[in-house]
Amino acid sequence: DWTGQLLELLAMESVHRDWVARVIRYASGVPSLRHPELEERMCIFGRWYSGEGKRLYGDLGGFSTVGRLHQEAHLLGQALLRAHERGAGTAAAAHDLLEARDRFIAGLRQLQQQVLTRLA
Repeated sequence: DWTGQLLELLAMESVHRDWVARVIRYASGVPSLRHPELEERMCIFGRWYSGEGKRLYGDLGGFSTVGRLHQEAHLLGQALLRAHERGAGTAAAAHDLLEARDRFIAGLRQLQQQVLTRLA
């Protein structure tokens, strides 16, 4: 039953997918109203993770895994934008970021399963 706070956890996949897409668009030179947030603690997921997420799910093993995967994605996003700013090729860095996105989503889904198991 994905309601209330659980729905917020489910929505984090969409939030992260959107962040990765914005980073890649920005690195591709697509005009943007704002620079993608690169500080992992300041993006939407990062704020949720260190606040409400930690309070609700910090005791679950998958929670720290998701945090590590989130940090990895941000480091790769930063590397992608640095390559773009240097005028270097960005295809490999974008590919790495997409792979990190997929690992993050897999970890997030494991956390979601742990939450559902705990509630059962």
